[in-house]
Amino acid sequence: MLFPSHALAPAARGTLSIARYGIGAALTAAGLLAASASLAATGMAARAGNPASNLCSPAHRGFDLVQDKHVALGSLQAHASLQALRDTGANTVAIVPLLRQSRPDTPDVDRSLDMSDGELAHFIRQAHKLGLQAVVDPRIQVSDGRPDDVRMGSDRDWAAWFHHYEQALVGLAAVAADEHAQALVIGTDLDQTLSRPEWTALIARLRRVYPGRLIYAAQGAAGAQRVPFWNKLDAVGVTLQPVLDAAGGPASWRAALAGERKHLLALARQTGRPIFVAELGFSAGPNPAAQADSHAMPPPSIDATVQSRALSTWLAELSNPAIRTVLVWRWNQAEQNGGFIAQDKKIAQAMTRRWRSCSRAPAVW
Repeated sequence: MLFPSHALAPAARGTLSIARYGIGAALTAAGLLAASASLAATGMAARAGNPASNLCSPAHRGFDLVQDKHVALGSLQAHASLQALRDTGANTVAIVPLLRQSRPDTPDVDRSLDMSDGELAHFIRQAHKLGLQAVVDPRIQVSDGRPDDVRMGSDRDWAAWFHHYEQALVGLAAVAADEHAQALVIGTDLDQTLSRPEWTALIARLRRVYPGRLIYAAQGAAGAQRVPFWNKLDAVGVTLQPVLDAAGGPASWRAALAGERKHLLALARQTGRPIFVAELGFSAGPNPAAQADSHAMPPPSIDATVQSRALSTWLAELSNPAIRTVLVWRWNQAEQNGGFIAQDKKIAQAMTRRWRSCSRAPAVW
């Protein structure tokens, strides 16, 4: 089941992580990079190509999956959920361990909310046995804020924050290396950290531990344009939450994503890196102007049929050789009564109709 929406209304801003990563969350993973040479074709929209191949674009497609506190990753229920994810035609799953930070301005990052190394290793192995490619995508859950609020008050605190963050990532990177995960996301939506010089040493340390693809996921194209270290990574990662105008239709939904697409393709050409959409979800409002607050929680009136149609429209909009990975937020391992989970499975069924005829052969990373 999907949970495309992940944001809170401004009044509940401090608990965003619960809505985005919390109970019942599931990991998203989508494929990763293409060789730089393939980026010569980025100026051509895939819509102009073979319609059948467009349905199977991007090469790495799937969902984000976060551990459900009610469903152990080693359980039969979790395995059945992973099989159902695979049966949509997805070929990638992103496993999302949660890191804890007590406040945006404290450097106490730790793995106290995280799954164990054994659970992570087991789930990567299960994904591989099912023919899925696995991405390890750790994310910070800030108790009184969001990841983009993380900001230290002094260089000393920044050094401490990066030390603790590195310790958490290195442990996860070691598991990813041992289990041959296809990619490791080293940070998501950490906007106010991007200018810090500590990123250079952190990336170098992770390279020594993990030999696979390293990715950072910025907030949309605007955030991606501010990242100074793309040349040290293997893909340009982004999270995308276009506004979903429930009263609109495909034309308005395409328009909500058109600007992002244009800027991301330009960035792919500029950096020589493929695009990795670590999260495709949505926020919603009565009209496109509502995107001024991209963290507004969609009203329950947006039903699963509209959600599934919008996601299909956005996947078509993102069909381009430069966009190698798209992961949909998010896949849940158990039925839930709250939030925006498609309990009638219409969203999962829409993805199945789109992807079921696609080759299950692993795409080249």
